[in-house]
Amino acid sequence: MENAIVGFDFTRDELLSGEIVPLRSGLTVVYGLNGAGKSRLLNAMKAALLGIQSDTAVSIIARVLPPAHADLSADSHLPKKRKLDRGPGLLLALAGELADRTDFDAIGQEGGSEFRTVSLGRALELVNEEITSRARAADPVTTQNIVSEVLRDRYFLLFPTGTAEAPSWDAWPAADISQQAIADERARVYAVWSHIEQMLSGIPDSARFNPEVVAVYEAQQELIAESPFLIPDESDLPARKGFHTAPADFVALANGAVEFQDFQPIALHGTIDFGLDLLEIPADVTRATIDYLNKIVSLAAKSLYSGYGQATWAELSDRYGFDQTDAGLRRNEDRDLNSLLQRRAADLSAYETEVVRKIRDESERIVREVAAHLERQVNEMMTEMLPDPPVVSLETSHSVWPFQSGPANWKFRRRDAMQRGVGLDNLSRAERGWAEHAIAEAIYWHRRDVISNELESLRPLVALIDEPEAGLHRAAEANAARALVRQAQDPRRIVVTATHSPELLNSRLAEVIEVKRGAGIYGKSHVHRFTMEDRNSLLDMGLTVSDLLRWPRIFLLVEGEHDEIVLDAFLGQRLRTARVEILPMRGGTKLAKTIDSRVLFDFTDAHVVALLDNQRVEAIDKAWQAANVLLLSGLRSEAIDAVLSGLGRESAEAEFMGQWLAGAITHGLESRVTPWGLEARDVIEYLPIGRVVVSDQHSWTALRAAHAQARKDKPTKTAKDFKQWLKDNHRADFSPENLRNSIDLSTPVPPEFERLMKHLEASSLKDA
Repeated sequence: MENAIVGFDFTRDELLSGEIVPLRSGLTVVYGLNGAGKSRLLNAMKAALLGIQSDTAVSIIARVLPPAHADLSADSHLPKKRKLDRGPGLLLALAGELADRTDFDAIGQEGGSEFRTVSLGRALELVNEEITSRARAADPVTTQNIVSEVLRDRYFLLFPTGTAEAPSWDAWPAADISQQAIADERARVYAVWSHIEQMLSGIPDSARFNPEVVAVYEAQQELIAESPFLIPDESDLPARKGFHTAPADFVALANGAVEFQDFQPIALHGTIDFGLDLLEIPADVTRATIDYLNKIVSLAAKSLYSGYGQATWAELSDRYGFDQTDAGLRRNEDRDLNSLLQRRAADLSAYETEVVRKIRDESERIVREVAAHLERQVNEMMTEMLPDPPVVSLETSHSVWPFQSGPANWKFRRRDAMQRGVGLDNLSRAERGWAEHAIAEAIYWHRRDVISNELESLRPLVALIDEPEAGLHRAAEANAARALVRQAQDPRRIVVTATHSPELLNSRLAEVIEVKRGAGIYGKSHVHRFTMEDRNSLLDMGLTVSDLLRWPRIFLLVEGEHDEIVLDAFLGQRLRTARVEILPMRGGTKLAKTIDSRVLFDFTDAHVVALLDNQRVEAIDKAWQAANVLLLSGLRSEAIDAVLSGLGRESAEAEFMGQWLAGAITHGLESRVTPWGLEARDVIEYLPIGRVVVSDQHSWTALRAAHAQARKDKPTKTAKDFKQWLKDNHRADFSPENLRNSIDLSTPVPPEFERLMKHLEASSLKDA
């Protein structure tokens, strides 16, 4: 079932900046360092959905979904009441504010408040008219193109301005700036505004009120006023409570307004049904359970009394003050059916007494069934989320209507224990959190099954979960993560979670959002989507998303697995202490891709060192130093030429290194990369020769010479690859186990490795 929410944007928030966070079916995982703003983001999303103004400036990007053809019949109206108190959809909410009295089919009073109805067909016309009126441009062709694009999507910006008791939003029709007609018109407005700014910058203050200057300025202002967009440098949108900032990827339709006071929002009041439900965890789940059971009793009574005749119930209610409505249940909490029978036995007829007794007995049976259902659902979810959960029971007392705090209680006991159940306060932090979540979900799904209809069968439930792994040990954390991944595959669920859990981050089914502390404008946290291209780039380097959570200070790029094993065997503990992460690339040809994908640079602050063998260290240093001197003078193209010419003719590995450094300069990443070389042609040549191959040769140089001679003598029968030749002729063992075992405490660290390690340690301290 499609919902109206496209995503969430924050461009004026004090701590957050960056990309729009989409709201999609399935699992969305938000990760980042502690204090980056993950929880702030989730809380802001909740407030925006509920129409509550908070200290986090987050807006909703929503679409007005057009009704189906069958909905546009003359008798399709804005209903007086919505099931589950969801309110009207965005289409009807907007129409209710845009319409005048001639558009309403009915206006009346119900329950002390006014209701208004308007047909869906007229509602869609009103919204389209509002969008069209705000999308006028300087010429008919441009207007037609812009209107066509904006009516295709019907985007609106909604900024929450209300409270929990009185939700509200400021709303503007909006356009996606990536659409061609929108982009062209914004470019025209920007060119005009830039011309004004340039003209004024060249005029002294004393001449700015010259009639000729004023005339030119006013003419340019008129050109801007003919545009549906505000001037590009003005991103603030006027609101009833201060100002809002328009999202970076969407632009509000300004209706030719130049001044703020001419550009007002549509004020939406009351709950709006966005086509989804938000799971809210009540502060007191026991009280929420009691309230829900009372609703069940009320629904049961209404159904049962209809079989005995409405007059009978009305007479009983009026005569004895027993009110079955929700408000009445709250007012009459000291009354139940048994006390009614005892106090009024002499006044009730035999028929009336029998009616009340039957209603009581049947209501108690229904409540027991509902309580058993809720209990079963909570136990199932707790078992799914936790490896060793407590057994949950919902205890209800006998013959009480309505329920109060005592007669309905959640109890928890250990599976292997015989003691009586304990309350929520006696559970661990993790158990209590998941118990409250499970109870809230059980009540939601039962209420939905009882009240909803077939059209809502795929209506999504949005669960915003902050740190689901909190308080769990490692095995339990993995269990909860797997359960959330499974749950999120249900098309009726949207799960958004802020987490450090590797299982959640590495799920191929998850949409991953990074909140990177200090990486945004003015030092704000930067919100950035992790795309499938980013994932594939990591996979190419043998990484998963969760590997980035270790936040290494240095990534050491090496050619392959053998490089990783040998370096770790010699320097492993020192590398880990310096927070150096080795990444084997499976070949030097893939080195340049690490720059082009930029995934290591966009999602971490780490420095990147590229290590290739068969390199002359002096040549690398000379070429890189020459490039940096040119960069200091702003000669970027010349710096690229310096590394390409300085390294390109040394060897194939040198060519790979030159391309990598050129890419770093092109992308402005030169301060975050360092080239490094090993002079041996292969990393195995730093190992004791006798522990790797069986040979009478005592040096790798001699073996290289023997291989070269064999290639010369028998080129067709001698393997070109040196390692393969060693396997064929000298029983070489390059298995990971043998490479590790070939190094022991008596094996000296090669001088080249020692120089590399000292450089890495110094860089790590500098970046700490």
